[in-house]
Amino acid sequence: MDTNDTLLQREVEDALKSSRLLRTVDIRIDTHNGEVTLYGMVDVLAEKWRAAEIASQVPGVRAVDNSLTVAMDRPVDDREIAAMARERLAADPRVDLHRIAVRAEKGVVWLEGEAGTIAEAEAAKEQAAGVMGVKEVIVNIKIGAGEFARDDATLANAVETAFSRNPRVSPRNVKTLIDNGVVTLEGTVDTTGQIEEAVRTASQVPGVRKVTARLNARHGETSEDAHLTNALRRLLGQQGLGSVRGFVVKGTAFLDGLV
Repeated sequence: MDTNDTLLQREVEDALKSSRLLRTVDIRIDTHNGEVTLYGMVDVLAEKWRAAEIASQVPGVRAVDNSLTVAMDRPVDDREIAAMARERLAADPRVDLHRIAVRAEKGVVWLEGEAGTIAEAEAAKEQAAGVMGVKEVIVNIKIGAGEFARDDATLANAVETAFSRNPRVSPRNVKTLIDNGVVTLEGTVDTTGQIEEAVRTASQVPGVRKVTARLNARHGETSEDAHLTNALRRLLGQQGLGSVRGFVVKGTAFLDGLV
């Protein structure tokens, strides 16, 4: 393994430790030319997904092969899985369980019904994946249908209003195009963090069925910036500020998030 891969492996490990993921599960990491492979065992499907998400966000990572295995200490009855999934969804304020039906077959959870936002459907999927014994989650949720249906002009105004209320998104730099509830964002913003924030914000607007980002980041990333970004995020995690996203552009540190 060359020096760059060794450094990247350490930075992925640090990112996972900062999220406290490696403290509870057994994950091994291999890197080659910027491609990361995750091996080992996790307790639930949500941990497998989260590990890959964290690894993919480490600057310098080009691709992630998620070869993690979900441990099955004991067989879990489908009725028990469905009941636990309903309990988790009901406890999540982002989800309205009255509109989403839950069933389980051979360890596969099916979510069916309606959701007001993409974010709500994603939250339901996340909660179901956190149940012990779940092998897969299939989402068959209609987004932006029924009472949440909006015409494109109304959605465009709602998305642009959401951007204007978010200090981390500049609506002047983002053009919003909507076709049958599908939002496409175009333009140029300062950082990749702002691209992520624009997508997240649009996904929380009721009636939006899908978000596609065709945004460019004005500031590129050097290898030195990538190293400093990882060091910054490691420090934030050590200080209990894992919810704050940090990145470095041309030697200048930027912070996004709430404290």
